[in-house]
Amino acid sequence: MNFSEKTMKIYEEDFKQRAYDGKWERIGKIADEDNAYTFVNEYGSRVTTVPFKWITLGVYDYLMEIV
Repeated sequence: MNFSEKTMKIYEEDFKQRAYDGKWERIGKIADEDNAYTFVNEYGSRVTTVPFKWITLGVYDYLMEIV
């Protein structure tokens, strides 16, 4: 799947520091359409559930806060 930041819906963003090299990642939470599944619930209704996944949007050497 080809991800384009302009076409996908990002539900949440965060910055996390990687343990192995100390660089910062900007990560985004998106819908994981590839792992969506459908089931029938206890009321007989068909339900489709789409899980979320986190993807890397960018990697930075350091973060600066402008005061």
